[in-house]
Amino acid sequence: MKIGIVGGGAIGLLFAAYLGKNHEVTVYCRTKNQADSINLHHITLLKNEISEQIRVTSVSSSQYLYEDLFIFTVKQYHLPEMISFIQQSPENIPLLFVQNGMGHLSYLESLPHKNIWVGTVEHGAMKLNDYTVKHTGIGEIKLAVFRGKEEALQKFLPHLQTDYFPFIIHPNYQEMLYQKLAINVSINPLTTVLKAKNGELIENPYYFKLLKSVMNEICNVLEFSNRDEIIEQVMKVCNNTGENVSSMLKDVQENRKTEIDAIVGYLLHVAKQKRKDTPVLQFLYHAVKGMEKSGGNNVD
Repeated sequence: MKIGIVGGGAIGLLFAAYLGKNHEVTVYCRTKNQADSINLHHITLLKNEISEQIRVTSVSSSQYLYEDLFIFTVKQYHLPEMISFIQQSPENIPLLFVQNGMGHLSYLESLPHKNIWVGTVEHGAMKLNDYTVKHTGIGEIKLAVFRGKEEALQKFLPHLQTDYFPFIIHPNYQEMLYQKLAINVSINPLTTVLKAKNGELIENPYYFKLLKSVMNEICNVLEFSNRDEIIEQVMKVCNNTGENVSSMLKDVQENRKTEIDAIVGYLLHVAKQKRKDTPVLQFLYHAVKGMEKSGGNNVD
């Protein structure tokens, strides 16, 4: 099967590495330099101190090739740049989006494609260079139908499954994305402000108190009926990706724009509509926005 991975970040390289073992994978990169590096070196996957090279090809994201499936791993704020690219793909080609947050759903509604899927990634991954990714924590990839029939997704699922990279179908995309939103909001901004690895949030008792305060506000705003299950999932991710640096902390360290608006900003918007108090989340939002600005990024 021909699979196009749009985005050459940590998650994009991780998808390309595992799916590239069994399929003809093309990585669509934002820069020609990264595309050239992948074509020269292919992708190196590091897991448990073992190095494996996976043969894939790469092009810049301005080019379009026919694929059986497109997987978009770019960050949510890069999706508007993908409009012309997506418009080139036939409407019968399935599209899978694995962005954090919920803000991209309104964008997906405008697309004409018959089968649109959304997913959440619970793996830990670290991009070491343009063609090397370290798999720092094994998790699951949950998929749900945003548009179309579940039968189409079920047809593709067996082809995507591979060792250490399992896919499962979730029956409700909104519930699935809310659960992932809770995990992202709990871990990303807190690790960024504290400059801590994911595992420190549960290992350090003082950080853990802060984590519980954040989770309480999240559960209050999103009104989860399964609050204990959500808290357990957050702790599981912290444990499974204990040595991982969150993507938001990595973005701040490298003076890149973060996804603070896509995840915490969205939750604060919901809280305002519901008239819910969120003092800790308000602090984290403004702290990360301040860190963005001090790093030279243009923020509103």
